[in-house]
Amino acid sequence: MRPFTESLGQFSQRIKSGGARKPLRLLCEMAEEFGVSAAQLRGIIGHSPDAPKPKLNTHSKAAHIWYDPDEVRVWWKSRSG
Repeated sequence: MRPFTESLGQFSQRIKSGGARKPLRLLCEMAEEFGVSAAQLRGIIGHSPDAPKPKLNTHSKAAHIWYDPDEVRVWWKSRSG
């Protein structure tokens, strides 16, 4: 079981003061935006040391890895020229 990084009170304060975090995107959604397959984007990110790190990783039967779309777009633009 994964430990929580903040208490319920801390979570409530964060939401009240700063609002919820901005929406995240799945890697396959970002790949569609860039016109490549999810496998291609996964490979490029895996071999790039400056690639953005996932913001959220669910541990279920089918792992879903969520990224900040703004970070991924900036990284994609910087590597494609």
